[in-house]
Amino acid sequence: FYGTHGNTSLEQVDRYAFYRAAELTEEKGYDYFVIVQTGADAKQRIAWNTVRMSKNPPTNEDFAVFDAQTVIKNMTPFIQREGSGN
Repeated sequence: FYGTHGNTSLEQVDRYAFYRAAELTEEKGYDYFVIVQTGADAKQRIAWNTVRMSKNPPTNEDFAVFDAQTVIKNMTPFIQREGSGN
């Protein structure tokens, strides 16, 4: 789940929710994740993802498999944290 306020676009809120899924995957000690469900509320500017995490790359998945470390590495330059000055 990721929410914001102000003039942040829903696309950016969704991007942050995806990034947060990668962070949580690493924080929980996993390496890979698949997004099995997504949702967003444009009026409230919130987005959420239901993810399944794993230590090894899942096989035979009907969903795209993401490497959490690669997602974080590639997206970090584009993520602005409140109070970070980025």
